[in-house]
Amino acid sequence: MPNPVYDLQELKDLYLIDKLTLKQIGEKFGVSKQAIHSRLQLADVELRPRSRMPLNIDRETLLDLYVNQKLSPAKIGEKFGLTNSAIRQYLIKNNVPIRGRGESFIKYPQIREMKPGESIELPRSKTKKNPFVDYYMMAKKAGIRVSMQTIDEETLRLTRVS
Repeated sequence: MPNPVYDLQELKDLYLIDKLTLKQIGEKFGVSKQAIHSRLQLADVELRPRSRMPLNIDRETLLDLYVNQKLSPAKIGEKFGLTNSAIRQYLIKNNVPIRGRGESFIKYPQIREMKPGESIELPRSKTKKNPFVDYYMMAKKAGIRVSMQTIDEETLRLTRVS
């Protein structure tokens, strides 16, 4: 593959004036961020530090997005132009409890709130051959055990066992 030709002044302007990241400039030219990095280094451009942490994300904003809206660190990162790991660092720095993997993605959150012996009725999937598996997995993520009973073609009853 031939080496692409860059307008060095345009690269400098995008980086220094427009404050684009190496990745953004690379996407614009269809090359890797490493290629842009090399060109700017050869041109003696002083590169910004690698960390792109914004000035500050306050704890209230993090709590709202992560705890109340249950957004993942990746989704929050998209809002601020940061990586998943940068958001996780902010969560830790602000003493926001980190959820376990998949913890926020229970389709029926009322499963988590069930008390032992309590039952709830939920819709039975018409597209799945065995809809029980999904409900068992949701209960497992919530840290509980359930038994299930078919009420009719459209309804299942979940009862918390422990």
